[in-house]
Amino acid sequence: MDALARAIAGEVAARLKVDTAPAGRTTISVPEIADRLGLGEETVYEMLDGNEIPHIRHGRRYVISRAAFLRWEDTIGEDSYRTSRNEAGQGVV
Repeated sequence: MDALARAIAGEVAARLKVDTAPAGRTTISVPEIADRLGLGEETVYEMLDGNEIPHIRHGRRYVISRAAFLRWEDTIGEDSYRTSRNEAGQGVV
């Protein structure tokens, strides 16, 4: 029964985008980001290369702050929505 409860809790957390990282983890990995966004890892790397996701580059490694990513995730689409409404003469909400 414990395995079923853990599986259900994991599914609920994924659907609600709850941060289930162990305490003390200040970074987030590309596979974790891909899972949270429902994208492939290659797409996440393309987004990192395009500076769409906040990160620091250390040599060939991407260092992604969990806090910065979660703030970014909470605001996905807000700028483009405001810009498109403003360009359409509808004003900014």
